[in-house]
Amino acid sequence: MKKTISKGLSLILVWVMCLAFIPMTASAQTPSSDAANKLYDLGLFYGVGTRSDGEPDFALDRAPTRHEAVTMLVRLLGGESYATNGDWITPFTYVADWAKPYVGYAYTNGLTSGTSDTTFSGDDIITASQYLTFVLRALGYVSGEDFKWDSAWSLSDALGFTEGQYNETTATFLRSDVASISFDALSAYMKDHDVQLYSDLIYNGVISASDAENAGLFRAVADSYNTDAPEPGSESNDEEDDEDTESQPGETQEPVEQKNTYDAIARDYEWYMPQYGTSDCGPTCAAMAAKWVDSSFNKTPQELRKEITPENTGWWYTSDITEFFTKYGIDNKIKRYATTENMKAELDNGNIMILCMDTTYITRNFDYESHFGKYYSISGGHFLVVKGYMTDSDGKFYFEVYDPNSYWHEYEDGTPMGKDRYYLDSDLVASAVNWWDYFIVVYNPVSVAPAGYNSNSNILYMPNATEYKEFAA
Repeated sequence: MKKTISKGLSLILVWVMCLAFIPMTASAQTPSSDAANKLYDLGLFYGVGTRSDGEPDFALDRAPTRHEAVTMLVRLLGGESYATNGDWITPFTYVADWAKPYVGYAYTNGLTSGTSDTTFSGDDIITASQYLTFVLRALGYVSGEDFKWDSAWSLSDALGFTEGQYNETTATFLRSDVASISFDALSAYMKDHDVQLYSDLIYNGVISASDAENAGLFRAVADSYNTDAPEPGSESNDEEDDEDTESQPGETQEPVEQKNTYDAIARDYEWYMPQYGTSDCGPTCAAMAAKWVDSSFNKTPQELRKEITPENTGWWYTSDITEFFTKYGIDNKIKRYATTENMKAELDNGNIMILCMDTTYITRNFDYESHFGKYYSISGGHFLVVKGYMTDSDGKFYFEVYDPNSYWHEYEDGTPMGKDRYYLDSDLVASAVNWWDYFIVVYNPVSVAPAGYNSNSNILYMPNATEYKEFAA
């Protein structure tokens, strides 16, 4: 029976983003031995055995077969467990038994179509264009539409993970080439998404952020920044096009007036924390709130995850956060209707809030030195902390947030980019209403609890408690 692989496919092809463009990646091809070792450390490249000195044998000087190449591709994409645990059906009359899981996975996910309707030709030596075709398909590109399979180097050169070293005259293609192409492809952008392949692997838990950083992959993000990038849908940044254009929410100037009505929220110690896994926004916000309540709190978000949800490595639910708060005696309440008025009232009472929201509705700002709007393109469920508000000189109202998604980026002064960001109130309200129209209030231990406090319930100001549903991000 053919196995459904929607989750496995999402590891490779799907991450919903805001932009649709193909950025260039300017970097020299990584030496094959260095690439192989880095891929091995990331768990994406296995080799063929172990040398006498105990080190992995990558057999870089040998030409790979199509069986081997598709196996290396599946492992590169973090599909090893999906492949080996799947029950796959392909139209191919012969595939080596050991390679069937990988060929089946690749075929089902559209990474290979074989050499004919019924043949895979797995024992044949793979060509440069064939392996580049595998990789381009993994990035979401379609052969016959985005590129020609027999000259795939044209697109890989444009994307920057090859640099003209492969063409129609290439006669030798070795495992060393596979290693270099595979590692450099990690920094290539997915089709129609403003995210690099390695970020997609981090997002889906295939590799860790720390391992990716150790492999030197984050440099590609910094090098790809373009503060002059046009807004989605625009065709140019010519000055004449911008003469009469009104400023957008994400392009506001620094405020000349700021209403500091939340002095009670301020702390004389650091309590911002960046998330280090793409599913860690929930435990990170919980840890920040705990640190805000008690300066002696010293547990990391990773420790909270292991303590509260040891079997869950994915998104946290709102109930996971309140369970943590209850366990540690942190005074909190879930309130309904995340309106500007309701959230402002809590801030005026000296309290902070955690929102479970959809980042799709937050205006993106391409000025990477600004604190206004989100600097990233990621869209979807997310937790963040609301800690203040302000009004700019044009009368626009912003909520000040600690967004844990610093995405391993910092300002020039070393400050994480998710710290002290300002999101338009209309954006933030829309992000909550369209995801989870509640907010978790974390009460200030030095403040008087507001009217309506109920120590027997985590649900407050709700017309019908049965309407409450937990949500995740």
